[in-house]
Amino acid sequence: MERGPFEGAHTYVLERAGGDVLSIEGNHEAFLRCLIVKNFLGLKSTFPLGDFSNPNISGDKFDTVIASGVLYHMEDPGALLEKVSSKTDN
Repeated sequence: MERGPFEGAHTYVLERAGGDVLSIEGNHEAFLRCLIVKNFLGLKSTFPLGDFSNPNISGDKFDTVIASGVLYHMEDPGALLEKVSSKTDN
């Protein structure tokens, strides 16, 4: 799971490395950019629009969770890290 893909650059790299990526974006404009990148590059990743700080956005456990460039936007980054840790062992 990737949280806060912005324009999908990391998503592209993760997918090309063999990842099956769920990439949650909370910003409407960035979400639209992700969809454009997905279409243009033919990505198979899923880009839901939603609150990536909500750990229940998916009931799944993930091999890895990536949150690049989002912690400094959070009111309580430690709480987000706690929530994220419930979704992965990495």
